[in-house]
Amino acid sequence: MKEMKESDLWQVVARHLRKRYRWSTDWWAGSGKPFGNFSAGMGYGQPDVVGVSEQLAKPEIHFVEGKILRPSRQKFNETIGQLKDWRDYANYLWAAFARADWQLATAAQREDWESALRVEGIGLVLVKDSKATISIDSRSNSQVDPEKQRLVLERLGSKAAELPVPIFSLDRHNALAATGAIAWCYDIFVTEAREVASASNKGAPPEDYDPKRPLFCWDGWYDANENRAITADPLGSIAGNGVPGILIWRRYRTWDSLLRIRDGLPGALLYILQDGDNFTVTPYSDVDRRHLKEVRFKELWLFWQVTIEGRTRQGIKRSIQDIWKNI
Repeated sequence: MKEMKESDLWQVVARHLRKRYRWSTDWWAGSGKPFGNFSAGMGYGQPDVVGVSEQLAKPEIHFVEGKILRPSRQKFNETIGQLKDWRDYANYLWAAFARADWQLATAAQREDWESALRVEGIGLVLVKDSKATISIDSRSNSQVDPEKQRLVLERLGSKAAELPVPIFSLDRHNALAATGAIAWCYDIFVTEAREVASASNKGAPPEDYDPKRPLFCWDGWYDANENRAITADPLGSIAGNGVPGILIWRRYRTWDSLLRIRDGLPGALLYILQDGDNFTVTPYSDVDRRHLKEVRFKELWLFWQVTIEGRTRQGIKRSIQDIWKNI
């Protein structure tokens, strides 16, 4: 009889569990499709079979690890160790072995292994030829991490990986306050702020937004050399304080040009745009300048926030003008 190889387990187990648990999407090693590794103990590893059932409100993920037990019984412990390390990723964990290898172990050894599997909630699948049999059912795992589970779903290409829109409803007072802040900030931006910048652009610049951060602003009126700019930050999402305001910006091309400024105007904030759209905002007075030159950047700005709450339009305009002239 031809001895079974580890790769002989994968498709047989996947086919059996797919039918029993109505997997909508699955993957198995050797299928020709890439999947990727997950952290396992001190390193990384890849399950032999991954499947997802989407019959219920929340998807349920299955991980299978299969080994050939001969000639070393240590393979059993390796299998259990890997599956335990993957508890964060899968709702159901399965160990798969060749039935012939399993039966070569003594009755006492098999009893110990079955006991260990039951304690850990790991299911047992035995394979003979092209048939798989579940000897121990896998127990639902309560330690799943939703973010790690979503990573698995994304790799499988499952629609269940899509997240619902992560927003919350505002009560009437806060909704009206937010709407008012946006409307007033925009109106001041396209009138007083535009006049200060002597912007001749027709219409307003486009909105700049990022739902993941979250971020929302209008960008922006620039001077001829694009070294100064005025933007609108109606919800304080760039300044990071939740206060509606107009932002006045000064660009710096090098660290040396910025570091020549000892204190700048009061209230200056340092904006560093790095890889992608990642940026940091720090009060300039709090910056440790000794190590700034080690920081790589795509764009480098100082900006000042002119708040609009409880102020007259003329007072807001004078504040914008003062900063614009002095930077």
